[in-house]
Amino acid sequence: MTNELPQEIESILPFANSSILQKTIKPTIPVLCTRAAGIGAPLQFAFYTGKQFPEAYRGGAFIAEHGSWNRSPRTGYQVVFVGFKDGKPSVDPAPFITGLVPNPADKNVNGRPVGVAVAADGALLISDDGSGMIYRITYAQ
Repeated sequence: MTNELPQEIESILPFANSSILQKTIKPTIPVLCTRAAGIGAPLQFAFYTGKQFPEAYRGGAFIAEHGSWNRSPRTGYQVVFVGFKDGKPSVDPAPFITGLVPNPADKNVNGRPVGVAVAADGALLISDDGSGMIYRITYAQ
């Protein structure tokens, strides 16, 4: 990867070719979202900083995939998890919450995840703009 910008961006950013740009570190999140979603419309992610879930979840990212209303079959409509190691994705996305589209070829949708957040007690909060609800996911042994 290079730090070169498209010409359109260079023309509007006075510092585009400056030493500041050369010192930037490109984030892995766009790659993470591309790996996670395909066309699933990732809208938000949160790194898991809690201690309620098992150790394997700590430091990983939960990604809310809103879903593709204009695709057949429907894709997304889920929350996926990507484990991280040394600040980089270490595994491919794994489904965490699924089943919101009973039949991907049909129009029936039971939820559209929008946002994810980690509560103070380590629970995972997931907003759903299809139902107007916030779901609280907890872990119990």
